[in-house]
Amino acid sequence: MILTRWMKQVCTLVAVLGMALGLATPEPARAVEPTPVTLDVLFLYNPAVTARYGSGVDPRIDQIVAVSNDAFRRSEAGMRLRAVHSLEVAYGNGPDSPTALNDLTFNRGVFAGTEVLRDQVGADLVVLLRPYVGDGICGIAWVGGYHSGGNLAGSRRYGYSHVSVDCSDYVLGHELGHNLGLTHSRRQNGQGGTYPWSLGYGVNGSFVTMMAYGSAFARAPKVHVFSTPSLTCAGGAPCGISKGNAANGADAADSLRAVASQVAAYRPTVVPDTRAATLDVLGPNQNSLLDPGGTYPISWNQTGLSSVDLSYRVEGDSVFLPIAQGVTSNKYTWTIPATLAGQSIRVLADGLDTNGVTLVSDLSAVAAVKQAAKPPKVDKKKKKKKKKKRKKKKKKKKKKKKKKKKKRRR
Repeated sequence: MILTRWMKQVCTLVAVLGMALGLATPEPARAVEPTPVTLDVLFLYNPAVTARYGSGVDPRIDQIVAVSNDAFRRSEAGMRLRAVHSLEVAYGNGPDSPTALNDLTFNRGVFAGTEVLRDQVGADLVVLLRPYVGDGICGIAWVGGYHSGGNLAGSRRYGYSHVSVDCSDYVLGHELGHNLGLTHSRRQNGQGGTYPWSLGYGVNGSFVTMMAYGSAFARAPKVHVFSTPSLTCAGGAPCGISKGNAANGADAADSLRAVASQVAAYRPTVVPDTRAATLDVLGPNQNSLLDPGGTYPISWNQTGLSSVDLSYRVEGDSVFLPIAQGVTSNKYTWTIPATLAGQSIRVLADGLDTNGVTLVSDLSAVAAVKQAAKPPKVDKKKKKKKKKKRKKKKKKKKKKKKKKKKKRRR
């Protein structure tokens, strides 16, 4: 177990409680994205958050959960967060972030009933929200299963984090990444997290992934994906390094997929999933071959949505490109851009449910676009022969013309 902070300026590492290092067997490549594992989260917040957001506290929670889920989805991490309960607690802004996290974790003072509440609502993880308290820390969390080779079962007692609610939207995903066994980057935490490759990644001045600090990579900007060699980030560079690289591996997405079900089992599900909508993309048929320039139906199942937006991305790229917006039926006919020839693509749907929460399809369609048809091969020898023949014919014609002209002159 390790305690780590997300700081505004400096990165520091504190309190190692130690576990044994282990390695995992590499997974085979996944052809189809599985339905994500759901992690239930309890949010506690102090009166200063209510003073700041008023009736907008829950919408603010929805927003940071949606941003985190978008990063998990883009990274193909095989998991999603669900806010199961939120509650105001009479905790002040005086204590610094590490003190607040300790008070929360060890159920001190106003947090005395937290473990009981966690059982009642079936919360796998607990987050305390306060406004930024000026201590240079936007978030702080325990790292689950530190150096345990992916064994997070013993870390359920430490499924706690503290997030400054008015810092960047992606801080929640970063801190819960720690709870799920991730650390910052090879430059900051050379030994990795729960696995040696359970950390963020970056390229100097170009990009850093969700867990890494820009300050460790020449002030590189943040991209909202977890490290993975399967995706392409800025400048065409991979967003991570294969876990098979013992010295430099950085594949947080693989690590998340491996441990998410363990964290989801921290508490049995109590609150039914009352999402106001469901959405699954059914077609194009999984792993079908599409013709570039051809026309194909995209189909999906939905409930509780008035319309959906459709998008696609090339496998290995983190950017989704629009297909259509505001589609009101369950089917849309799409002409495959010729530029996608030879690529593998993933089609997604999303829409707003009646609560105004963005819902992204749990299932997405994966298909390959055929290579563009090659023009027929030209026999160069035959071509040369034909050219020669044409030249001979032209010469003969010219000679005939000259002879005729001479005859007329006589």
